[in-house]
Amino acid sequence: MVNSARKIPVEVYLNIQNLVASQDIAIVNSQQPRRLPLNLQAEVHLPSDRKKSEVKYYFILKTLRHLKKRY
Repeated sequence: MVNSARKIPVEVYLNIQNLVASQDIAIVNSQQPRRLPLNLQAEVHLPSDRKKSEVKYYFILKTLRHLKKRY
């Protein structure tokens, strides 16, 4: 809501803000975070993950070689 003409009282905006905040509080309090697996074998590893890590590793090596040549 935009009140550029200042025709709506500030109390109306505060009431709307309090209403939205009370709804958000109820939603946040109802959520429970999942436990992360402590065992690495319990995680799901996909072939696409391996490819991404290989590309990152190659990029890091290439960058390091380039820096080594410069200095």
